[in-house]
Amino acid sequence: MLHNHLRWRCLTSLLWVVLLQSIGLAGRYFLSPFEIESDLYGLLYYDWNWPETLAQRIDDVGPMICMVSAFACLILHLWQARFPAMSPLRDHAAEHFKLRRWRLSAFG
Repeated sequence: MLHNHLRWRCLTSLLWVVLLQSIGLAGRYFLSPFEIESDLYGLLYYDWNWPETLAQRIDDVGPMICMVSAFACLILHLWQARFPAMSPLRDHAAEHFKLRRWRLSAFG
């Protein structure tokens, strides 16, 4: 039981690191007073001669997806912490541990 608790705390800590990195990346990109040209924008606009607006929109998609996925992970984590019985991940985790116990008892 203690091992599962330590694993859960480690995964929770890693989730917070990923969340902070994702929000930081998106915030740096969208809130910076200076225009930041990424390698993707340079490739699309300068090398492949794509229209500037299209290259900029494609370049904006990366930080936007990063920010949306960070908030989705945060909401899922808070939901799971608040309502553990209604967690969308609960059934999947239970099946995983049942399979693992069966493998250990069958071959051990």
